[in-house]
Amino acid sequence: GIGANDVANFFGTPVGAKAITLKKAMIIAFIFEFIGAFVLGSTVTNTIRKKITDFSFYDSEADILLLGMFSSLTAASLWVYLATKYSLPVST
Repeated sequence: GIGANDVANFFGTPVGAKAITLKKAMIIAFIFEFIGAFVLGSTVTNTIRKKITDFSFYDSEADILLLGMFSSLTAASLWVYLATKYSLPVST
């Protein structure tokens, strides 16, 4: 995920309460988003690539794998769109 909604969810209250300024919240968010992506990014990528599903099952049926991946992406996109449209909290 990109974490954009997570940052908004986390910093909405302190900025709204004027405990920190919007500029300070953005700086803090940038620092920790960068550190998280830099330090943990390869671990997350490795988990998604190797530990969620075994792609070797689809060696002879690449079209089924493509359909499954496309369906998952479409469903996730639709869910985030609808949740955002109806002001429901989402986490990307």
